[in-house]
Amino acid sequence: MSRTLSKILIICAMVVLFPLMIVGTAFAAYYSIDASVAVAVYTDQNPASEEVYARVAYENKADTEMTINNSHLKTINLKAISNGYDFKGWFEGNVEDYQSLDVVEFLTTDSEINVKMTDYEELLAVFEIKTFEVRYSYKAQPLDPTTVHTTPETDDGSATVRTYTFGDALPTLTYAGGEYRFMGWQIIGDQSETIYTTASFDYSEEITLTAVWQEQNKINVTYYGTDNNVLQTVEIYENQHYELDDAITVMTDKSVPVVDGYNYSWQDINGNVITEINTQTTNLDVYLKEEAISYTVNVNTDGASFNGQSTLTTSFTVKDISQLNELGVDSNWSTGYSFHKVTGFTYDQTTYELSDTNSMTNLANAIIAANPRGTDQPLEIDAVITKYFTTFTVSDSITGYTNVNGPVEDVYRYEDLGTSPFAVLIKSGDSTMTIGEMLTLKTSSGYTQLYAYDEDTSSGIEVSFRQLNITIGSSTMYYQNVSLDMTINDLIEQIIANYPDTQMSETFNITSIRALFN
Repeated sequence: MSRTLSKILIICAMVVLFPLMIVGTAFAAYYSIDASVAVAVYTDQNPASEEVYARVAYENKADTEMTINNSHLKTINLKAISNGYDFKGWFEGNVEDYQSLDVVEFLTTDSEINVKMTDYEELLAVFEIKTFEVRYSYKAQPLDPTTVHTTPETDDGSATVRTYTFGDALPTLTYAGGEYRFMGWQIIGDQSETIYTTASFDYSEEITLTAVWQEQNKINVTYYGTDNNVLQTVEIYENQHYELDDAITVMTDKSVPVVDGYNYSWQDINGNVITEINTQTTNLDVYLKEEAISYTVNVNTDGASFNGQSTLTTSFTVKDISQLNELGVDSNWSTGYSFHKVTGFTYDQTTYELSDTNSMTNLANAIIAANPRGTDQPLEIDAVITKYFTTFTVSDSITGYTNVNGPVEDVYRYEDLGTSPFAVLIKSGDSTMTIGEMLTLKTSSGYTQLYAYDEDTSSGIEVSFRQLNITIGSSTMYYQNVSLDMTINDLIEQIIANYPDTQMSETFNITSIRALFN
C-alpha cells in the first residue's frame, strides 16, 4: 500500500470516528444529570396519641419530610402510610401553597404514586385525622351484679352525640362499691368484642359504646404486730383503693402498748412503708414497724462554748441519749471566767441540774413526754450558767495616791481642785462594772481627769491611772496590768489566778482598794 493511500484511509477513519466520540460523550453526560424532589406531609390536626402517625415511605425509609436526589430519568415510587389518619391525596406544591387554596386539586388520591424525577419539584402528602361520632349507652355502675356487660336503656343523661378524633381518651367510669372494675368500652354490635379506652376505632359510621365491667374477687389484708401475731384481717375487693388503718389506732384497739418516742407504721414483706393500695389483686400482709424518733435539740449556750462551739445542735432517740449525755460532761464546757460554770439546762420552764446524776435522762424523758410522736421543728433548751460572783463590795475604803512631787495622799478632780480630795462614791456594785466606773472616773462624756494638789503653788499636777493595790483580808496584791476599762469580773479572774483557793460566793468582798496615779 502506498504511503499516500495509507494517509487517505487514516483521514477517513477520523472523519467517521470523531463524530461518534462526540455523540458518546454527550450521551454519557445526558444520563449523569441529577434531579431532586422535596416531599413533605401535611396533617390537619395533631393527634392525642403517640400511636397516631402520618408519613411518606420511599425505598427503606419513612418520614414526614425528605428530599430525594436521583437521576432525572429515574421513576420513583412513593407511598403514603398512616395510622389514625385518612389519606386525602398528593398535592403538587408545599404547605403554604396548599393552605392558600380554597379548592384543592390532587394529582391522585391513591396512597401510592409513581413519578419521574423531572415531573415535580415539590410534593405534599395530605392527611386528615379520623373522627368518630359516638353515643354512649351506660350507667355509672352495673345494674345487676351478675352481669359483666351493661347496656341500660338510657344514655348518660344528655343523649348527645360526641365527636372524637383518633387517639382521644374515652371517659373512665368508677364504681364506688368495689365489686366491679371498669375495663373500657365496647361497640354495640361489634362481634370482635374489642375493648377500647381510646377512640381508635376502625369504623366510619356513627357508633354506640357500652361499658364493660369485670367482677372483682375479694382479697384479705392481714395486719401483723411486731411479734408476728395477727392484729386484724380486713376483706376488700381486688383493685380497690384502700387506705390502711392508722397503726396507733389498731394498736390501741388491740391493747398493744404504744410507747412514747416511737413512730408506728405498716410495712410490706420487703420492708417498704405502705399506707394505701390501689391495684392489689392478691392477699396482702402488712407488718407493724416500730421506729425510734430522732429528736433534734438546739442549745442556747448563753455565751459558753461546748467543745469550742458557741452554737450547738444535737440529737438523741429514746434508745440512745449518748449525744445528750455529752452535754452534761463538765469538761466539755468552757466559759468566759473560771467562776462561771454550766450547771444545768432549762426546758419547758423546768431546770435540770447537772449535780443530779439522772439530769440528762430526766431531760430526755421530759422532751419525749412533751413530744411523744416527735416534732418537725428542732426543740430549744437553755444552758444554765451559774455566776459565782455577781456583785462586789469594798468593806473599808477606796483611796487615791500619787508619787508626783513625793508621796501625796490627796488627789483631786479638776473642778474640785484644792477643796475636796479624791473620794470614791461606789464601794459595791455589779461585777460587770468597769474599774473606771467603780472609781467614778468614767462619765457619760468620757473620763474625768485627776490632779495631784501642790500646796506650795496651790495648783494641780495632772496625773494618770497606774495601778491598783487590793487588800483581801490581811493580804495586799499589786496589779499594774490593769486598765480603767477592765471589768470587775476580769479583775476577780486575776485575783483567783493568784489565789486559787478563794472562797466562791455570790458577793466578792474586798477589804480596801488604793488607786495609784503618776
